[in-house]
Amino acid sequence: MTLKISKLIFLALLFTLVFGLFSVEIKDPDFWWHLKTGEYIYQSGSLPVTDPFAYTSLQKDPLNPESKRIAFILNQYWLAQVVFYQIYHFFGFEGIIFLRASLLALLIFLIFRGIRREGFGIYSSVMLLVPAVMIFRTFTGERPQLFSFLFAFLLIFLLEGFRKASGSRGRGFEDSSGKLQDSRIQGIKDSSEQQKSVIAGSEATKQSFKCITK
Repeated sequence: MTLKISKLIFLALLFTLVFGLFSVEIKDPDFWWHLKTGEYIYQSGSLPVTDPFAYTSLQKDPLNPESKRIAFILNQYWLAQVVFYQIYHFFGFEGIIFLRASLLALLIFLIFRGIRREGFGIYSSVMLLVPAVMIFRTFTGERPQLFSFLFAFLLIFLLEGFRKASGSRGRGFEDSSGKLQDSRIQGIKDSSEQQKSVIAGSEATKQSFKCITK
């Protein structure tokens, strides 16, 4: 019991540290464009056709008019941009920092659970987390990809758990089928032995009856 409590305290302190490592100042230069675009979408109620904050923005690529690249860039992030704007509107930049740290800490926790599910111990799993923490802390800013990273790994985590659970059920079904088959074979053998005993008893009775009647 004491060991279990010690491990829980260790993990609580660990993920508090991870949360703190991700709670740094806003540094991604693209965040400001995402924030302002979220405000534009929220206030106008529509997605931008051209970049409203760049006078050089065009609706179509002049080198390839058939390309959907510009429209894709302008429209693919809209939900995350609105979320950024709403959090900033109510909680300021501290809310953005808290959101980023929470999403990344939750992602690290899911990675930890995935490693543990593969059979690694707590301390070896923590050691394997170090590269992930360093990479996300260094290269991940306040971008819509935060949600993509989290939900992509969450999907993988759930599918892997489902695969393992299905495999266990499959093995259990095979074991049950095998035991049932064995019991049927044993039942047939027992039935055959009983039939032989009945036939032998019947023949002995006939012989005894013949001896009496002579």
